[in-house]
Amino acid sequence: MEKPYNLYTALTKAVDDYNNRHMLNRGHLADVLGFTGENASIQLSNALNPNNHTKTLNDEKKYRLLESVDDEARMVFFREWMRQWGLKPAKMSAPTMEVCMSILVDDAQMEADDVFKTAKMALRDDTLDEKECLDIIKEAEEAMRKQEEIIAMAHKRLEVIRGGAA
Repeated sequence: MEKPYNLYTALTKAVDDYNNRHMLNRGHLADVLGFTGENASIQLSNALNPNNHTKTLNDEKKYRLLESVDDEARMVFFREWMRQWGLKPAKMSAPTMEVCMSILVDDAQMEADDVFKTAKMALRDDTLDEKECLDIIKEAEEAMRKQEEIIAMAHKRLEVIRGGAA
């Protein structure tokens, strides 16, 4: 049975990228995948070689290999895989300040809701004990931190609007 050339080429590039950045050899990933003996790195190299049809990786080892490398190496794999099929990844832009502010405002509202809920639950019997007071304080402090983040982000945006450095 022939190996899927594109897949093994992409896997090899990801492994080599990972090893080069972390100053490792293929023996490290060979150990992770369960290859044993002094020829473990050679066994892995043969299994990764897209032209060697006698040695291959089963699905479990392919998944374990991709899980064992870092995110950058996974991106090398996916970019190479896509390139071989004539695909290009969509350009991903950093979220705008407005998007970040929107998320932050939502988070702040959820924190404020937690303060309200905690306080109302504590007051349902018309008394407050020490634990209930501490819970209210904790929730209120978290809500205040979110409000302070909103203020700081709004100040940064104001600087940009007025022509200052962001």
